[in-house]
Amino acid sequence: MNLYIKKSLCWFVSLAAATILFNTWVDPYNVYRFSSADTQRMSRIGQGMTMRLSKPWQVNQRGAEAAIIGSSRSGSIPPKHKLWLEKRPFNLSMAGLTLYEMLRTIEHAHANGPLSDLVIGLEYETFISSDYKVGIGFSEKRLARKNSIDFYQQGIQDLFSTTLTASTLTRSIETINRRKPINTWYFPEGHWENKSRIWRGESGYVSVGKNMARLIGSDPSVYSENLTTFAAIIEFCQQQRINTKLFVTPEHIFLTGLRKTIAPKSNWREFHQDIKDINQRFANQYKREPFPLWGFGHMVGVVDEPLPKGDIEEGAWFRDGIHFNGKLGVLIMEEVLTSDNDRAFDLGNNSIDSYMNYIDVIQKQFFDDNKMVVERYLKKIL
Repeated sequence: MNLYIKKSLCWFVSLAAATILFNTWVDPYNVYRFSSADTQRMSRIGQGMTMRLSKPWQVNQRGAEAAIIGSSRSGSIPPKHKLWLEKRPFNLSMAGLTLYEMLRTIEHAHANGPLSDLVIGLEYETFISSDYKVGIGFSEKRLARKNSIDFYQQGIQDLFSTTLTASTLTRSIETINRRKPINTWYFPEGHWENKSRIWRGESGYVSVGKNMARLIGSDPSVYSENLTTFAAIIEFCQQQRINTKLFVTPEHIFLTGLRKTIAPKSNWREFHQDIKDINQRFANQYKREPFPLWGFGHMVGVVDEPLPKGDIEEGAWFRDGIHFNGKLGVLIMEEVLTSDNDRAFDLGNNSIDSYMNYIDVIQKQFFDDNKMVVERYLKKIL
C-alpha cells in the first residue's frame, strides 16, 4: 500500500509539473513570457476578458514610464510618439475600465515605473455607469506593494489559476491548435486592434446606442461619486508630478445627438465643465498649471462620417460610433502631446460653451442631411 501511495504521489507531482511547464510555455494569458512577447504570439487567443489579470503582471515586468489609460475606446491607441522614444511606453487601457480601477491602475503603474508621462482618455458614460465598481478578474491584492503579504498571496493564487486549472489547460490547447483567423491583434505595448466583423457597422452603432439609452437613466449620485474618484486621480497625478494630458474620447455625432434626444436635460454638457473645474482646482491647490484638456467631438470629417448601411466602409474612423481605429489614435496622440494643435479643441483654456456650440451645429447639420438613415437607426435603438 505504501508503494502504491508513493507511486501515485510521484505520478501526481509529475503530471502537475508537466501541466505547469506546458501552460507556462504556451502562456495563454501572456504573463510568463511577456518580456519576449511579439504581436503574433500575444494574439493567438482572445485577451479581452483577462486583461485585469494579465496587465498588472505585464506592468510589473515592463515598468512603464509613459502610459495611456482609458476604457476600450482608448485601447486602440498605440503608445508611440517622438516625445516618448526614450521612455518605456505602455497602454494601460482595459475594456469597461471604471474610474476606480483607473485610479488603482495608475497608482500601480507609477509604483513600478515610475510614470513620467500619462495620457488619460475620458468618456461621459464611465461617469454615469453604476454597473460595477470593478470588472471581472480585478483584484486589489494584485496591485499591492511587491513586498506585502497580499501581493504574494495573490501571486500564488494567480500562479495556480494560470497554470494548474482546467480552464487554463483548455486555453493552452486552443492556443496551439488555433486554426481560425485572428480577429483581434494584441501588441506588447498594451494596445489592440479589433478586426472582427461582429458588432461593427450598423449593428455596432445600434448596440452602443441601446447601452447609452440604458445608462442615461442612472442614479444621479453615481455621477457625483465618480467625479470624486476622478478628483482623486487628478490629485494623485499632481502630487506625484506626473506630466498628465487629458482628453475626451471622440464619438460619432449621431450618438451625441442620440444622447440629447433621449435625455435633453442630461448632464453631458456639464460633464465637460466639471472635469475642467476639478482639474483647475487641484492645479490651484498645488500651485501649478492645470493639466491640458482636449476635446475631439467637433472634428468635421471624422465625427460626421457617413453612417454605415450594414458593415463599415474600408478606412472608416469608427467601427461602432465610439471605438475608433488606430489611425485616429495616432492623430489623438499627436494632438494631445504636442503644442502644435490644429484639430483638437483646447477645453482647458477655452469656453466649454463654445465647444458645445460647435458640436450642436455639426449635429444639427448631420441630422438634417441624413434624415432617412438617422430615422432608421433611431427606430432600432429606441
